[in-house]
Amino acid sequence: MPHLTTSERIGREIGRKETSLELLLSLGSKRFGKPDADTLSTLKAIRSADRLQELALRVLDVRNWQKLLS
Repeated sequence: MPHLTTSERIGREIGRKETSLELLLSLGSKRFGKPDADTLSTLKAIRSADRLQELALRVLDVRNWQKLLS
């Protein structure tokens, strides 16, 4: 992989985060229904794409948004 500039690395991380959030919201909404405003705000505040991906995997193990975030 070629050497990336700082701005390219930041751009890729932002893209990963957005993609991970979209996946989590899609899976969670299908299983739990659309998140309320507070839940959505909490999810959007998560800065780590890895954390969002972990939560997406947990969707299968919990019964609602509150349990997912606890």
